[in-house]
Amino acid sequence: MQEIKNAIILLLHFFAFLTLFYLLSEQYMVAIMLLGLALLGFNVIKYSNNDVK
Repeated sequence: MQEIKNAIILLLHFFAFLTLFYLLSEQYMVAIMLLGLALLGFNVIKYSNNDVK
């Protein structure tokens, strides 16, 4: 389970860098979609943390 969480956290960092890149190149629609994916991943992590307790 911990490996899965680490992989998701790495993906979230990747999404954050991609979002910054798209914001800088002024492609806001793509940036908003990536932000939504990142939030979804964050919710998955929170849910899996609650599952463990």
